[in-house]
Amino acid sequence: MENYMPIEVFKDLRTEIESTKNDHNNWQKMIAWIDVYINLTEQQKDFLNISSGFPSHIDKNNNTRKPIKQEVLTFFNVQQDEKNQNFKILDEGFIYKGKEFKNEFPLLFLQSPRVNKHTLNYRCGTQELQEILRKIYELL
Repeated sequence: MENYMPIEVFKDLRTEIESTKNDHNNWQKMIAWIDVYINLTEQQKDFLNISSGFPSHIDKNNNTRKPIKQEVLTFFNVQQDEKNQNFKILDEGFIYKGKEFKNEFPLLFLQSPRVNKHTLNYRCGTQELQEILRKIYELL
């Protein structure tokens, strides 16, 4: 759901974080993450897990993270042996109100004046949003 958040909301968050940085423990990481995220392609934004970064597969034998799949690295123009700084920033995930991300971040859809039909349609890039709404209405 959070992948549909309009980019304008992230820009507003950046401004808010920068002006109230003393209220945020990780304000520098938050700003760096937003700066990298807003420059991704729409397809890259769609693929990224905003709260936790790139898909992590855990090795059951030693409980460590397996290497990120080569097709993911290629998609983000990164090589396995030398991940760039932007990739590392995105892989840490967006820290928004700590562990409450899944509860707090979606509230921005209701609270931000930047969320409207135009910005949502632009972020989707297709009629996907309209199709989702149509299916919801059918279920009601």
